[in-house]
Amino acid sequence: MQDQVFVETVSAINVNNGVVKLIMVKQDLREPSEEVQTIHAQTVVMPIAGFMYTVGVIQNLLDDPKMKERLEGLKKAGFLPASEEEDV
Repeated sequence: MQDQVFVETVSAINVNNGVVKLIMVKQDLREPSEEVQTIHAQTVVMPIAGFMYTVGVIQNLLDDPKMKERLEGLKKAGFLPASEEEDV
């Protein structure tokens, strides 16, 4: 099994009987298209406790001042969309 898999994003999160599935996708570059086409890359399966811990880790990262500064720089450079709060 590979240690790392490149994915573009999470396309879906499924929770059933205490098990969380994160469906990961990547861009399909096989066929030229006007719209971005995605294909399944990998599914991560974990207990809900592990998922909630992961949510906390991500929240702590987003709350970190250095990360906030980096994200703001990416928004200003046009790599990330402005949040809805900033659009108002």
